[in-house]
Amino acid sequence: MKEHGGPFSLNPPKLVIFDFDGTLAETEVVAARLISDRLAALGSHQSPADIAATLSGVSRARERELLEDLTGLSLNDTFFDDIYEAWREAMLSGVSPTPGTVEVLEGLTVPFCVASNSSRKDLILRMKSAGIFNLIGSRFFSSHDIGLHKPDPAVFLLAAEAMGVAPADCVVIEDSTTGLEAAHRAGMRCCAFVGAAHQSERMYAALEGCRPDAVLTKMSDLLRLVQGRVTPH
Repeated sequence: MKEHGGPFSLNPPKLVIFDFDGTLAETEVVAARLISDRLAALGSHQSPADIAATLSGVSRARERELLEDLTGLSLNDTFFDDIYEAWREAMLSGVSPTPGTVEVLEGLTVPFCVASNSSRKDLILRMKSAGIFNLIGSRFFSSHDIGLHKPDPAVFLLAAEAMGVAPADCVVIEDSTTGLEAAHRAGMRCCAFVGAAHQSERMYAALEGCRPDAVLTKMSDLLRLVQGRVTPH
């Protein structure tokens, strides 16, 4: 763990807001591998790490543009329909929570919730697939509900309002530059989480460039950061 801002112990957060994909569950690496395999079949060999770094935090509306820029290919609707169908099947088969997530969700004494660019339907599916829906319950918010997606701060501000906490008393946990930008715009502290399988040096550098208050190499570091607990290694 690396802290960039002042110690959290001086002003501990009253609410932790988690992103979901690539933060609490290993969904991003599944998608990146599926896309990598299908691009290879079209003659474009892109590593899952580069795909994850290119698409991290972006909306579906921008995925085609960014992938076409990366590969030089013209991708049709069938390509994306096949990806989404394969990805959904993978989610139904089960996905792993990121390392330390269960420990953190069970151990946090500070209230927490999830705020995501994904739809509520997809979030429910993924939370159940990762086996952590019971730990989150109804405390999740989707940008689809308000029609504004990260980097717009609206979904974070909605989460804070619903949970009854001022933005300045929240801390956001994100794996993407898009999410960190949204947190900054919401007036919230933020931590970059770099302990998921899709992360790479390229992504780490981009996240550091967003000047988060801390960089979490392990999710379990969050307990020490916000609660002063030292967790076993």
